[in-house]
Amino acid sequence: MDKIILNSEQLQQLRKFINSRGFKDELVVNEILDHFACKVEEELAKDPRIDLQVAMQNAHRSFGTLGFYVIQANFEKNTRSRYRKLYWQSMKSVVLSVPYLLLSIGLWWSIYRMSVWDATMGYFDYFDNSYVSDLVMLGMFGGMLYTLIRYKPHHNYYYQMARQTSAWYVPMWFGIIAGNNGHTHIQAHAIFNASVATVSFILLVTECRLLKAASVDYNEFKQLTGE
Repeated sequence: MDKIILNSEQLQQLRKFINSRGFKDELVVNEILDHFACKVEEELAKDPRIDLQVAMQNAHRSFGTLGFYVIQANFEKNTRSRYRKLYWQSMKSVVLSVPYLLLSIGLWWSIYRMSVWDATMGYFDYFDNSYVSDLVMLGMFGGMLYTLIRYKPHHNYYYQMARQTSAWYVPMWFGIIAGNNGHTHIQAHAIFNASVATVSFILLVTECRLLKAASVDYNEFKQLTGE
């Protein structure tokens, strides 16, 4: 049985077939194409008399009732696992980095001292929140804006998985709101503010590294596919 190699025009027809099944993301389509093309080539090698459309239908049926969704699910699982592992590796490198460690300690101490002074002087905003708490929340919001501007959103799986893996600001918002009463337990509130600000800083740096890795992965993909 001779080996069949699909040409660029035939591969384009396979892409259109994949698109017709509801798969539009270029990374997912490329992953499906790798598996689909092999199956189609096998079908054509078994019976060279059949045309490409019949070979595509036969190849698609060979994936079972779920069709290409199994390939998409595996691709998503592997991508998510890779970025989750990269996330923890990046966080570890940030925490163990001397410059970031010194910055984190300095940030914690500064927020702590400002929180104590703020509460002692009785400086609270219209909503009865301490101004330092407002400052921390503003810093978190600024961090989110920075990542959106610095790493512009892309509708591809690399970017989406990186974003989902590093959604650091979601639990932090609940934390800063829940612990916003600085009238009582001034020391505890100051420690809370300082800890939230420091953890948010570390997670923000980690997210930036992860988004940068996603950007590099996507650019490499574009180069490999010649797009």
